Amino acid sequence: MPQRPTVNNSLHRLRRAGWTASDVAYLSPTGTVVYFVSAHKNRVWVNAGGLTQEEAWDEAAQEAEALDWA
Repeated sequence: MPQRPTVNNSLHRLRRAGWTASDVAYLSPTGTVVYFVSAHKNRVWVNAGGLTQEEAWDEAAQEAEALDWA
């Protein structure tokens, strides 16, 4: 599994680019914890999930960066 940036690093990446974000953890019926991150900038939203907080935040930051570059 590739090394992911820390949650704080991904959050700072989003904030520097003008995004607002938050996360939530969900405990599935099988006992697996899944993390979700939602971020928005103006009226544009990104949503990402992962099995770790780091994965979810990094995915959200990557999606947001891709939209900012488009």
